[in-house]
Amino acid sequence: MNRSALGRNPFKPGPGTKPAHLAGRREELRSIENTLDQIAGLRDRKTGRLLEPGLAPVKIVGPRGVGKTTLLAEARNMARKRGIHVVWLSRLANLDPDGKLFADALAGLKRQGRQVEMLSALDQIIDQETGLMRTRQSRNSQELLLTEALETCMEQRPLALLLDEAMEYEPEALGTLLHLSQRMIASRLPLVLMLAGTPNLDINLDMARAGSIDRCKDLYINGLTPEATREAIGKPFVDRGIKVDDKALEMMENMADSYPFFTQIVGAKAWEAMAKAGCGKVDQAVVREAEAEINRLRLAFYGKVLGTMMRMRILQGALVVMEVLRLNGGRAVSEVIIDSLARDDSAVARGKALDVFHKLVDRGFIWSKGDEMEAGNPAFFKYCQEQEKKAAKELKKTAQRKTNYRKQASSRRVSTATKKKKS
Repeated sequence: MNRSALGRNPFKPGPGTKPAHLAGRREELRSIENTLDQIAGLRDRKTGRLLEPGLAPVKIVGPRGVGKTTLLAEARNMARKRGIHVVWLSRLANLDPDGKLFADALAGLKRQGRQVEMLSALDQIIDQETGLMRTRQSRNSQELLLTEALETCMEQRPLALLLDEAMEYEPEALGTLLHLSQRMIASRLPLVLMLAGTPNLDINLDMARAGSIDRCKDLYINGLTPEATREAIGKPFVDRGIKVDDKALEMMENMADSYPFFTQIVGAKAWEAMAKAGCGKVDQAVVREAEAEINRLRLAFYGKVLGTMMRMRILQGALVVMEVLRLNGGRAVSEVIIDSLARDDSAVARGKALDVFHKLVDRGFIWSKGDEMEAGNPAFFKYCQEQEKKAAKELKKTAQRKTNYRKQASSRRVSTATKKKKS
């Protein structure tokens, strides 16, 4: 079978790319679908408000590479199919009326009528020369205008406000937006609010003083189950009429480390090896052909993550956590880990320990399982352990070389001194 007959490679390794098949997220997709269905339901003809209360906001939290943006993109597709207007943000520094939030909200209105009125209102409070708000008091007008823009949009059709990478948003602006949204949801306006981010999102929400968001629907996602991993890799092949041997699928599952990003790498490289071999199936020989490149890419990725941890100065903390988990059978409560990271009981030490702990969680190094923490990615844990052993061996060799050098130098000095005495 030639390459053209196989078609394009369906696997797309890369941040924010949509996989050919989204596996292992059925419960999360069902929650998103239920939330969207609630605002797409019956509304009062005069006010446009929902006949039944809308559902709480949805918060998607997980380390990098596990598919948060993919889930949010699925929410966008579902919303559009239901006639829901979508406002998607990937950053939020302020609530300026000339920003993307206003532009996307106004895009949901018809150009005639209310949109013209809204644009006119914006012109009245923005300095035409500088593009800035005219007075400090106008910031109240800013909030009122945003409220009016969103409410006017919802008079015509439901609205989904999707906030990606929300852990990076400016806290004050995020807090204001969340309070406005919650007030609208409580007023039965057809609004869905969804946020996605790494675990530091919870810290940013605390800084934003968005207490009401505590009542949202939490979707915490991490690695895939073995079954979901096999599905994520195998189904794109099967959907294209390509047979995948069970042993080959098992090999690819092991290579993926239960990490969604790696399922795309493994699938992509197996597809390339299959196309190169000119066959229409994936067997063990095809996977072995791809294995070296898959391992190279995986180790390169882990190396980058390790380098990032070194630059963030949390690698030593990671080693401490690894030892704590090893001594506790692979799991430990947060307090035990934080106590181990703190060198003493001072507030400064505990503050630093807490900061390291949050950074390790945010990077996906450790992850909550019920009331305890465990390795976020056991394969990466193993990689770190191997790197630590290598580093320890190198340090030992270096120390031995220094000892040998000192002995040799001392021996030469003794020999020289003895010769001088004899002469």
